[in-house]
Formats: sequence, C-alpha cells, structure tokens
Amino acid sequence: MKIAFVSISENENNKKTWSGTIYKSYMSIKTVFPDTTFISAANQNDFLGKILVKFWLNLPRFLNKPLCMGDTLYAKRLYSKKLKKINFDKYDAIFVSGYAVIVASLPTTKTPIIYLSDAPFSALINYYPENTNLLKWNEITGNWISKKAFKRSKTCILSSEWAKKAVISDYKIETSKLKVIEFGANIEDEYLPSHPLLLNDKIKQKNEINLLLVGVLWSRKGGDVAAECCLELNKKGYNTTLHIVGMKIPDKYCNYSSIKGYGFYDKDNPDEYKKYVELISKMDVFLFPSKAECSSIALCEAAGFGLPAISYETGGTPNYIVNGINGYMLSLDSTGNDFSNKIIEIIEKNELDTLSKGAKELYNTKLNWDIWSQKVKLLLKESV
Repeated sequence: MKIAFVSISENENNKKTWSGTIYKSYMSIKTVFPDTTFISAANQNDFLGKILVKFWLNLPRFLNKPLCMGDTLYAKRLYSKKLKKINFDKYDAIFVSGYAVIVASLPTTKTPIIYLSDAPFSALINYYPENTNLLKWNEITGNWISKKAFKRSKTCILSSEWAKKAVISDYKIETSKLKVIEFGANIEDEYLPSHPLLLNDKIKQKNEINLLLVGVLWSRKGGDVAAECCLELNKKGYNTTLHIVGMKIPDKYCNYSSIKGYGFYDKDNPDEYKKYVELISKMDVFLFPSKAECSSIALCEAAGFGLPAISYETGGTPNYIVNGINGYMLSLDSTGNDFSNKIIEIIEKNELDTLSKGAKELYNTKLNWDIWSQKVKLLLKESV
C-alpha cells in the first residue's frame, strides 16, 4: 500500500513538532507500510505567504487577544500553494498527523484521507488558557477549518474518548468514521526498563521522594500546584524533591533546594535526549496537575518507565490514567496539599509497586507506538 504522509514538519526527522507525535506516527506507519512517502506542506519559497501568515496570526496580539493558531485561513494559503502541485491520486491513502489546516489545504483527490487529531478546535476554546478570550474571527475560522478536516476525512483517529465526544457533539460527525487510539511514548523502547519499579521499600527506607513534572507552560501544567505539593510533603516529614523539565521556574521558587529545574531537553540532540532518559529513570512519581490536557505524551512516557502518575481528571487524561491501575486522578478543585495527601496515602497503603506494575502493563498493552501502528494498519486497510 502506498501512503502519502503529509505534515507541517519540514522533514521526517523533526522530533519537536507536536511533542514528537508527527515523527513517531510517521515512523510507526512506515514500519507497517514501508512504501510511505513523507510530504512536507511547508513552502520554503513562498515569501509573501510567510509574511501574510506571520501578520495575520500575530494580529490578535495587537488587539490584546491571545495568539490563536486555530486561525489558519492565511496559513492555508501557504500550504495549499505547495500541496496543489502534488498528484495525490497515485497514492492509496493520505495520512495527516495533526493540524486540521493540512487536511483543508489538500487539493481535490479521490484518495481517502486519514486524519489524526487529539481534539477538535471547538473543545479547546475557553479550555486551554491560550485559547481563551479569542477574537470572534479566530473562533469562526478555527471551527470552520477543524470541522472541514473531520468532514473531509474518510477516517478520523482520535487520541481520547473526550475528543471523540466533542467531535460528535460540536460538529455532528458520524460516529462510524471516528476511532479512538491512544498515543505512545516518544522514547525508544531500548531506554525503558523491562520490569516495574520497586518503590515501596525504596521510599520507606530512604524517606525520599523524587517527583517529576514535565511541560512547557508553567501555569497550564500546574506548576504552582506541583510546587505546593512538594513543599507540603517536606513539611509532613518526607524528604521530597520536585524535578521540573521543559519550563522556566518562577523566581519565587528558585531559592528552594527541593525544587530543581533542568530547562528544556531537545530530543533531537543525542546528549540532551540521554540526559532526559537518565533523569526519568531516577524518578519515583510522575506529578501532572495540568488542568487542561488533550492527550499527554508525557503520561505515556511515565507509563513506559513504570512511574505511578497523579493528575487532575480532565480532558483526555482518563484514557491514559486508570484510577488504581497506574495512578490516580483528582478533582479539578484539588490543591497541592490534596496531591501531597494522595501521595502519602499511596505510600502508606504500599500501592506504589502495584501502580508501577500497572503502568508497565498499560504501556505494553496500549500506550506504545507498536500497538498504535498495528491498530492503524487495520484501519488503513479498511479505509482503502
């Protein structure tokens, strides 16, 4: 089967775009369908198009509104100009990983389109902070592009039940074309432990807890809640350290020896990739107090390392954390102190080893790209 894999990435080796999901989804599809061609929609020579895109996508800032990447009518011009030159009819299927604007920019073709998404644009409005208080024009165009992508695609792969329900309720897309397949970890299996972690005795003997927080946006990822959780655990007698990757720590926390920041690790850089893997391998609990989340790749990585995960119950997270299996989800009104109490409860009940085992099982059976590729392989065969 000949597959055209279309992406906004300029090349197939980019591990940063969409948290590495484009890279992993491409490599996974190429594994099951070797005759897969990577096609970048980015038009390097369209100088005018880039100027228009930059101007219109930044216009909201001048109006004291958030920058909304869902306003993609002008980005559509950039992508369409390149994609219309490609004969997609010679392929058996077109796979688009993320970015509804790419689906909307494809030329008319008889070839079926498979669209991978973590959420419709409608579900992000007033949910993510960066998608709150948008220009009405942003909302209209973002929804128009997103709905067009779902309607035009023969099969839509969604990464959570939450996203699927939103597509059905907001865009009235028929259920039969919507399939839920969870993402996998953006770390190679060779770096993952083969067995669950033995955490109960380790923490009780050393009285030390290493918490890991991963993300880019401090506020949305719950940085303050995580910091409060760490400080409360220390007050309650546990020698706790919060290790933070990917975000800048506010000045008010910089003087705490129990809160350590490592900055952003670039997975395209072998040395930084290795440092990231080494850090995760030393952690005990994955702390994830994000109040707005579609489908976190970091949760898949935590499961791969056998880390129990504690998070808020929101968005697509229930597809990645099962209460009592690989961690727990707390209500959105929970404080950092509530998170600390939950961690202590888990320790006192000797649940850490059980949750680590559950995390590895969940990774092995659902949250990895090998499983994803086999499920997508069947969908592609059914769609052609």
